[in-house]
Amino acid sequence: MKLNDTEIVVAIENAVCDQLEASGITADPFRLDGEKIVQVILDQLGDYVLVPREPTEEMIQAGRDERRDLGTVASTYKAMIEAVQESTDD
Repeated sequence: MKLNDTEIVVAIENAVCDQLEASGITADPFRLDGEKIVQVILDQLGDYVLVPREPTEEMIQAGRDERRDLGTVASTYKAMIEAVQESTDD
């Protein structure tokens, strides 16, 4: 599941609506755009990335490939992160 999947975007929009309602804002002030909210989150991450709790097959394969080439722990980690980033770009 990717951060910009419809299910997550809708969940974010619903959470924001719930917060507005809990704050006493009952009017519909605007149409929420979950995709913009997700982009703001991603922009704020800076040097951090979001990765799945469990490594994907692509991440595992990238780690194996890097270790096979005698990569360091750091280079293996970076290869796995790059693999998940490439899979979310699709």
